[in-house]
Amino acid sequence: LAWLTIPFSRAADLPPPLADSPPCGQPGGRQCSAAGVCLARAAMALAVARRGPAIQQRSVGRCAPRRRCVAVNAAPSRGSDLRRVSDSLAERERELQELKAEILATNHALKELRLDLQQQVSAARAELESRREQVAAAEAHLETLQATQVVWRGDANEVQLAGSFDGWTSKVPLEKREGTEDEFAVEMHLYPGEYEYKFIIDGKWTADENRETTNQNGALNNVLQVTAGYY
Repeated sequence: LAWLTIPFSRAADLPPPLADSPPCGQPGGRQCSAAGVCLARAAMALAVARRGPAIQQRSVGRCAPRRRCVAVNAAPSRGSDLRRVSDSLAERERELQELKAEILATNHALKELRLDLQQQVSAARAELESRREQVAAAEAHLETLQATQVVWRGDANEVQLAGSFDGWTSKVPLEKREGTEDEFAVEMHLYPGEYEYKFIIDGKWTADENRETTNQNGALNNVLQVTAGYY
């Protein structure tokens, strides 16, 4: 049994004797080797040495009721939980970044839309102001229109009037005045200025030589001067 004495060269290295075991040399007592090593204690030490790795893991394990040490791999489980938490945080961070990008894009689109609307509103206001100025100018221009009467005296069945006041494009009929036999008249609203005109008597173009006339390229026309307050 010399091999049993090698790991236990010191008495402190040996496990304590059993409390209910008699001393060596007595009936039923422990047996000792020639070197004085208790065989029972050596056997117990050998068993402890064989179970040493399991006993060393008690800091991370737990023992079953029959003193079998059940190792619990706590560190890998903790690392797996940390990885899951880290992955979840990374996913949340990615979602927040995407949401932030969407918000920035929406704000940019709203800014462009606001600028476009402002430009449209400014253009509409400018157009409205221009129209107001045009209307005001037209109203002011209309106020300068003068009521003008043109009269033809002579025997006729139908009397018409044409002139430069509308570019010689129309023939304005003259109405016979009530209570007369040969007097025809028409009232027009003309802007102040000089106009040329001619009567059309029963289809014949005629100038009234008793009125102011002008001869343009051999064509004799009457002249009408319209001034403010003319009637």
